[in-house]
Formats: sequence, C-alpha cells, structure tokens
Amino acid sequence: MKTRKMYENGEDLSWEVIVKLYDHTMLDKFKTNKLTKAHFKLTAFSCMKVLPASQTMSRSVSTEISDLVEKNSVRQGHDTLELCQFITHVNGAFDCFNSSGDAQGKRNKLNSLLASYRSVDDPRFNYLLKDMLGLFRDWEADVKKEKKRKLYKGCQRENVYQQTVL
Repeated sequence: MKTRKMYENGEDLSWEVIVKLYDHTMLDKFKTNKLTKAHFKLTAFSCMKVLPASQTMSRSVSTEISDLVEKNSVRQGHDTLELCQFITHVNGAFDCFNSSGDAQGKRNKLNSLLASYRSVDDPRFNYLLKDMLGLFRDWEADVKKEKKRKLYKGCQRENVYQQTVL
C-alpha cells in the first residue's frame, strides 16, 4: 500500500496499524468502529469527505487499536502509542469544531467537547490553542531536528488550523 509517512515524537504514525484494525474487526458484529472498505479505497472525491476522516480518527479506533495491542494482534511499540494519542487529539479537535448548537445540551451529554460554546473563556479554546497547536509545532520541530522535512506535511495545515482557531 502506497502511503505518505507521518512522524510524531520520533516515531512513525503508521497507517498499516489502522488497516490491521480493519482486517481484524471486519467480520466482528460487535465492533465499535465504523471502518469499512471505503475508508481504505479512496477516490479523488471520497478523500475530500470529512465523514470518513472523522470515523477513522475517532476515539473508538484509538481504543480498539489499544485493545489489539493488549491482545498481541498488533505489534506493541512506542509508535502504536503515539498513533493512539494522535488519533485521540484529532478526535478531540473534530469534536470541538463540531460542537452542538443545542442550547439545552441534550445532544451528547457524555462528550463535553460537543457542548455549545457559551464563553470566550471556554476550556476547549485552551485545548485547541495549546494542545493541538502545540502538537503541530512539536511535530514540525521533531521533523526538522531529524532532517526529515519531507515527512512533515503539516506546515500548511498548521497555518490553516491556527487561522481557524484564532
């Protein structure tokens, strides 16, 4: 499979781990992720859709990867831990950006990141500004330090993300 490489804290964030998760849970009726073949056989049109990205970078995928590591179905390593943390951060950002306009907060009581924004002092802004932007900055610094500039694809994405948050 031809993929672009991503690099975080000195470790590769391997797409192959997500493919192994799909292969392992493909026939499981009780799986919690929503991964399908369409998530891996991307077309020029489907790669522009947000839904497959949000389903791939979801808390359930991160949790199931951790479960596969515990069952020794996926090689345990620091890179797998970094992948789970990266997916969790991206999921949190998706949730913050897709917060509910529901004034009563009935939409999703289990996920506070989906609640309506009520104040400029909302703690989610700190998460987006410090944690997520910090993730991009650390990512860029790691890749520059290792002189693997072509592995860092997030330079423009960081600028777009920063403009969106600010």
